[in-house]
Amino acid sequence: STAEDIEGFNGAGLYESNTGWLFPEAAPAGDANKTIERALLKTWDSYWLFGAFEERRNAGVDHLSGNMGVAVHPRFDDDKELSNGVITLELARLPAGPRTVLSVNVQKGALSVTNPPIGSNALPEVDVVRSADPGKVERVRPSTEVAAGEHLLSDDELISMHAALADLASDWLDARNARHNPQQANSTVTIDLEFKRMRGDWPIRADGATDADRIVYKQARTLILVMLAATLV
Repeated sequence: STAEDIEGFNGAGLYESNTGWLFPEAAPAGDANKTIERALLKTWDSYWLFGAFEERRNAGVDHLSGNMGVAVHPRFDDDKELSNGVITLELARLPAGPRTVLSVNVQKGALSVTNPPIGSNALPEVDVVRSADPGKVERVRPSTEVAAGEHLLSDDELISMHAALADLASDWLDARNARHNPQQANSTVTIDLEFKRMRGDWPIRADGATDADRIVYKQARTLILVMLAATLV
């Protein structure tokens, strides 16, 4: 929705995602009514859920000022997830030059990074890469779900991820500043992403073809970061 992640209003989690089966007759028991058409309708319709309506009203957002779209992609099946994680990339254009910090939280399989099951003591791997120290990966904490000395992301993957997302953040900031006068230009942006490492047999294809295991960026959005300068020393 365009009434989400706007200045002064986060709105994350207000709207729904729904699974639709291309061939409902082949769906598991209880899912036969989950057609593509129903999933599209329910997702689009979630703009008017009571909680979403109330959150927009409390924030002073005009309901009719927003638009709703639906992104359709293969479902991320738990048994095909090798790992999953959350990333923030902070960019600050300082007088001495741009500075970026990549922070990654990643966990094994489909186990949630932020909300593990009740009673679980699972903690994700935490890694940091800084432009001020190129080529170096700061291993803050390993995952509690892997063997000692094992990492869910390699140094090369993290360094490559930092470079790619630093470019994305720079382009995003340029696009945002294109709407403003030079005197109103922003010098900072923080991008928040979700990603999954999926097995090569995801998604299931009609011809049976598979790919190599790969990292898939599921979504990206910007965050408002407070005291950015303190994190970029």
